[in-house]
Amino acid sequence: MSLDRTALMQLYTKLYLTRAFDEALVSLYSEKELPEKPMTSIGQEAVSVGATFCLRKDDFVLPALRTRGAFF
Repeated sequence: MSLDRTALMQLYTKLYLTRAFDEALVSLYSEKELPEKPMTSIGQEAVSVGATFCLRKDDFVLPALRTRGAFF
């Protein structure tokens, strides 16, 4: 399977957003702005992003621990 440049950029964007969001949560937690430590997917972004990249708009995703990237 090969992906065109547009698909690769979409994947990269989703990976980047997942990491940036998790880093923001960690920062908020360290500043005591969150009541509990967030469960991040830092270093594992590709699991949720890659697993959901080819889903259709009418497919369902059930959230689980560290799958935030599935929603970007």
